[in-house]
Amino acid sequence: MIVEESAFRSAKLGRSRFLAGAGTLLTGWAAGWFFPAEASAVVPPEGCYGYDACPCCSGPTCCTPGCTRVLDNCSPGQQCWNACAYIGCCIYRFQCCDWNSSGKACICRSALAPC
Repeated sequence: MIVEESAFRSAKLGRSRFLAGAGTLLTGWAAGWFFPAEASAVVPPEGCYGYDACPCCSGPTCCTPGCTRVLDNCSPGQQCWNACAYIGCCIYRFQCCDWNSSGKACICRSALAPC
């Protein structure tokens, strides 16, 4: 049965109309709860791996107050390493450096040159 929209809008709140509205509201609420608008995870900078990105970087150097070097996690006991990764269409060489910021290990990076 096809019902004209004008008749549908002027009708009392019926069971079907109530359930359709309630379903829309609940679906919207559930989507907002399961899929937050902003991602909470921080990922390593492109080309680097291991730890999350540091909150403040100036090239490969951490600029957060109290940042200290993380040693002995790379062979042979180095803080920095070079890596290559695609950024857009081109592959670049990066210097990635491990830091300790507020008791949590993190990474800063700088682009060196095309790989």
